[in-house]
Amino acid sequence: MRLRDSPSAFGPVSRFNHWLGALLVLAMLALGLYFSSLPPGAERSYWRTLHIAIGTLSLPLVAFRIVWRCAASAPLAPPHPRIERVMARGVHLSMLMALVAMLTSGVLMQWFARRPIGVFDLLRIASPLTESDIWHERMAQLHAIAAWCLIGLIALHVVGALKHGLQEGRAFWGRMLGQPGKQ
Repeated sequence: MRLRDSPSAFGPVSRFNHWLGALLVLAMLALGLYFSSLPPGAERSYWRTLHIAIGTLSLPLVAFRIVWRCAASAPLAPPHPRIERVMARGVHLSMLMALVAMLTSGVLMQWFARRPIGVFDLLRIASPLTESDIWHERMAQLHAIAAWCLIGLIALHVVGALKHGLQEGRAFWGRMLGQPGKQ
């Protein structure tokens, strides 16, 4: 089995990275929007703890995805107009930057509040930072801005995928599903 991408389709590692990443991002956005709408209390604390745990588990996965994408050669891009290729590249890079901003600001937000980050009670990483209400608030704002940017970018990504999927059918969808069609 070929793990790397081929000239016509993404390999199993890239597809796994994409679909697991999509699932985690959507879950994190949903959890974040949900718990932030709750009043302070036990229920909000429960959902916030779950959000932080999934975010902590996501850190090494996102790092691996970045390293893999830099090391692996992506399939050849289908022949689209230059403006569409530039927009697609910009949306993909912007989504990655928003994701990194969210993960980084999430960790820093916790640490500037002198709270550990962790996965439930299995792993806890204490804050190495001095408590700072100002920096905690700035990281919370960055986290929220990055989340809303990511939501908009995901919408653009889905619209672009649907557009190309409707125009090109299997030749387009096969690239991410591992079943390349005729180009």
